[in-house]
Amino acid sequence: MRALLFSLFSGSLLLSAGQPPNLASIARDAGPHTQPFDASKYAQVRYVAAGHGSDASGDGSAARPWQSIARAMQSTSSPAAGHRAAILVAAGVYTGAAIQMKPRVDLFGGFTTDWKRDIAANPSILDGQSEHRLVNASDDATLDGFTFRNGRVRGFGGAVLCDGTSPRLSNNVFTGNSTLPPESWKPDHWHESANDGGAIACRSHCSAVIEHNRFENNFTEVGRGGAIAVAGHSSARIIGNLVMDNRTGLSDPSRSSDGGGISIFDHSNGEISGNVVQGNQNVNKNDGGGVFVALWSAPSISNNLIVGNQGSDDGGGLFVGGQQHHYGTPFDPVPPASQFDIHVTGNAIIGNVAAGGPSGAMRITMETRGEFDDNLVARNQGAMYFQRSEIRARDNIIAGDLLFVESKSTVKPGVFQHDLFGGTVSVQAPASFENCFMGPDAPFLPDGMTTAATTVSTDKRDDTTRIGLSHVQLEPNEWTGRVLRIGKTFLVIRGNQSNAVTVWGQAVVQPGEAVEILPSYRPIAGKIFPEVKKAAK
Repeated sequence: MRALLFSLFSGSLLLSAGQPPNLASIARDAGPHTQPFDASKYAQVRYVAAGHGSDASGDGSAARPWQSIARAMQSTSSPAAGHRAAILVAAGVYTGAAIQMKPRVDLFGGFTTDWKRDIAANPSILDGQSEHRLVNASDDATLDGFTFRNGRVRGFGGAVLCDGTSPRLSNNVFTGNSTLPPESWKPDHWHESANDGGAIACRSHCSAVIEHNRFENNFTEVGRGGAIAVAGHSSARIIGNLVMDNRTGLSDPSRSSDGGGISIFDHSNGEISGNVVQGNQNVNKNDGGGVFVALWSAPSISNNLIVGNQGSDDGGGLFVGGQQHHYGTPFDPVPPASQFDIHVTGNAIIGNVAAGGPSGAMRITMETRGEFDDNLVARNQGAMYFQRSEIRARDNIIAGDLLFVESKSTVKPGVFQHDLFGGTVSVQAPASFENCFMGPDAPFLPDGMTTAATTVSTDKRDDTTRIGLSHVQLEPNEWTGRVLRIGKTFLVIRGNQSNAVTVWGQAVVQPGEAVEILPSYRPIAGKIFPEVKKAAK
């Protein structure tokens, strides 16, 4: 196997080509960051301050700001092409009807009233009071540095709807947003479309950039994508986000609420890269606890930490399906590789659960075509499950089981090259294995450990928990990007000090409780990959 296996998850994941992604830096840097505001890029700048501004007597200047964002948007026209306007929003809570964005008018939150910026210390909060959506997005417009909370709508996108529009949504927090079921929801079949996108819905050829946000505790009653739903020939870029503890399908009788964290559906592509996808869940027999991809969609899924998610049917961490469900109608023709070829590369898929079948890590099915390279798959409850799909898998570390089943005339035999399988390999469909290691005694470095919590403190501003550990002495950030287990809960380590770790999420742990640091799953050099070949069946 190439150098990948001797560096995976130690801070650098070496791929066969290009720059190596760094899962440690992804764990450390995901989520919102304060970005300086550059006034030189804007022809006009307007100001809003809920606390001391006035819509009646203000003029939108820094000295006399308006009180509401609605007043600012009403008074700011879209500049001509090549020019931009900005609205700066001070800390405070902003309510009222949904904001209608305008092209080339950017909104920035997180300011003091003397217009210094720190988005964590000075939260600009858009609150829907569980009565309405918060924002209708526009093309060529930015929303940066806000907290979106309590958006609620009987439709798509509890917080933000991007319907045929392509904004940039960056450095925001989305919490407590939701969608209600469609009226009189009684579909004739399972797997119908409902009200997708607990926080954000991207539809109708949307190419939004969704970057460095935090999504927590958003949900759908009936609909896909507890945090983010992308559908309708869209190509969103979902990069560097924290997607944690979101849910779908709370009142779904029809299995139409896949993708507890992220859903990509209906001929949509784009990119899911550099995200922490942790602790998301769907209920009522839905698929894809962390990430769900289906109906001839083929985004690039690369360099993500997909950890501790729960699918109530198949695909605890990841579900990918090509062919849609048909009820008495002919199957779709399989699109050519130029239109449908998914790439899943450089991800760590750890500690996920699927209640409905043997696919805790992932289920790839329904004539999917794709490449699976340089991934680490470990400690999931269930297998890496390939079914009736055309798979090319190279340089993966599969510390658990592999299940490869079923074939079809539209599906070529599977190809596995330079993969390490540390569990049971069950092959029931045509496939070839070249230079692979197979066996339950895979020689991994013994660099995990179990210790006990000493102290516990949470920081709700950035949704982290600091856990003191007994009998450890670490180098700073030695364990950044590793995974920690407490009972049945798996959490990503954001960083560590000499005797404590900081994890993403609100960990439930008591002093004295056992804490396991999972091993890195790096093979021991010199004890791996004798020549192992298996002929195609």
